[in-house]
Amino acid sequence: MLGLSNPILEGAYLGFTNLVNTETTNWIPLSASDFINSKTGLPLSAGLIFGGLTIVNLSNDTIYLRLRNGDILDATEGEVSIGASSVFSFNVYGLRGDIPLTTIQIKKASSTDEVQVLSTFNPATI
Repeated sequence: MLGLSNPILEGAYLGFTNLVNTETTNWIPLSASDFINSKTGLPLSAGLIFGGLTIVNLSNDTIYLRLRNGDILDATEGEVSIGASSVFSFNVYGLRGDIPLTTIQIKKASSTDEVQVLSTFNPATI
């Protein structure tokens, strides 16, 4: 027995969203239905789970990422910070835990900051 496991599935769908027109500095909750399917040009279905995640911060401010739901007025302490004019990318499937990630949140420093989010998604049951 070699101890092989099933390979990690990167994603069945690829979605994109641009938060430049989301004019708030509160936490912005995002789920699959907030993303445009790159193959069809239509919104993705609700309930899909995040796979690979890339966040492109095109602003001159630090932004923040939260890998869960929370109050939109919460502080940024303890959250992932993404520096000005930088890219943050990782494979969500590599995180341990028994709760599939169906919602993330982004917090911009200025309501006019441009933040792009690209993610792969899979159905909740693969």
